[in-house]
Amino acid sequence: MPSAKLTTPSTTGTMRESAQLGSEDESDGPEYQTTGDFAIDYKALCAESETFCGTVRTVSAAPDLPVTLPKGPTPATTPAGNAELEPDESTEIPTPSIKMSEASLKQYFDPSVELEVSKDDAEVKAVHVVGWRIPEPSCQALLWATKGYISAGHPGLTTLRFVSAGLTDSMVTTLASTLRRISTVTTLQIHANPALSPHVLAGLLATDTFVGPSPLVTLSLRFCEVSDAAATELALELKNNFGLQTLSLFGNKLTDKGGVNLAQALRINRTLKVLDIGHNAVGDSTVAELELALTEFSLNLEEVIARRRLQLIAAGVDDALADERSESRGGKSGSSASAQKLSRSDLRKGGKAAVSPPKKGAKGKGGKDKKTTAAEEEKEPPGSPLIDPEPRIGERGKLIINGCWALNCLNISYNRLTAEGIQSLLRIVQFHTVKCSSEEGEDSPAVVQGLVSISFQQRNPVCDADDVIKLLDDSLRMRDPRFVPLEPAAAE
Repeated sequence: MPSAKLTTPSTTGTMRESAQLGSEDESDGPEYQTTGDFAIDYKALCAESETFCGTVRTVSAAPDLPVTLPKGPTPATTPAGNAELEPDESTEIPTPSIKMSEASLKQYFDPSVELEVSKDDAEVKAVHVVGWRIPEPSCQALLWATKGYISAGHPGLTTLRFVSAGLTDSMVTTLASTLRRISTVTTLQIHANPALSPHVLAGLLATDTFVGPSPLVTLSLRFCEVSDAAATELALELKNNFGLQTLSLFGNKLTDKGGVNLAQALRINRTLKVLDIGHNAVGDSTVAELELALTEFSLNLEEVIARRRLQLIAAGVDDALADERSESRGGKSGSSASAQKLSRSDLRKGGKAAVSPPKKGAKGKGGKDKKTTAAEEEKEPPGSPLIDPEPRIGERGKLIINGCWALNCLNISYNRLTAEGIQSLLRIVQFHTVKCSSEEGEDSPAVVQGLVSISFQQRNPVCDADDVIKLLDDSLRMRDPRFVPLEPAAAE
């Protein structure tokens, strides 16, 4: 099928110049002259690389993922008394199946690149590779065409979607590096693509020292066999990622080990709004850790060391000296290496109230280096929530700070929650409800904060929790911004 002609801008240039790569590792890129037509550029780049390009066609909507969730019997429930659920064959979550007609299967697995265009101006807004195990040279050509199309004046291209595309570690690594150079692509979906290494997946969220942070706002890794090791790597990057708002790990191989690490990342990350860990094997331990991260928690040793280091830096102490002093006061810890990653940029948000008077000899006013430029200031990420201006003193002198309020939606359905896990979810919602109502002023409109949507009940082995589930449903319904309470009936 011939490709549709897309809008062609007046500006042209070499691929290397137009993409503005600015790094030496791109010196072997093609010398193709871009035209601003995605289909033409992609085919020409494939021809230059002597690789198969498949069919290029335009579509008006994203093709569906042909996966249906199993409808087998509900997993075995726990015995009375909230006894611990024993992992056995009866609690295993069935694997999703693919059900399509023969004609649909033929089109689905047809080697093709589908360009989703806008109805208004025929601009490409998303690129889909669905059902085709795309060769690595073809994938390289696709990325070069994407960079050329965006740099030619088409910032509307914001989504890349790969479904059953057979991406390898090297292809995903190249993809992550490319995305940092074309910051308009903010949504990446890699579905049904197993056998990717944990560090490669984490690299999608990592910050490159020379290029900058990941531009991704939405990352979806559905049905990719993401393991606990990969979830742990992703959690480490989440602590230093301040741009991601949606993370979907639906239909993978997570257990409480990976789920707990993801929950602990929310103690530091305050920008993630949607977390989807449905259809895994996480249970009450993950929800218990989420309860701490989303309400309030006491600082552990690593966090205390990081807090002291940030306070010293705010007071004008040199970074290296701050590391030495914070470790000497808090005790050496094997986990303190991650705490040392926090720097002056972590004070940008929330750290003002914790700033002490500058030490003698500090550079500039307020202990700030005069050489810091305005451009550098704009690139600084939000600060660490460890610098809480009003910490609470708990038992044994432990510092207690507020948890994450950014997370609005949580999907934890098709897992192994029991009545205890539902109780934890209820306490989170009740805590957020009380806090929001106490902070709403008469002169300011109500602002929705905290969890307002939780999907939790499907196929979770819940028993003897009907009352709790009803309370949770009622609490969530009242927190929904679309909820309108019924007016009391007028007295007769």
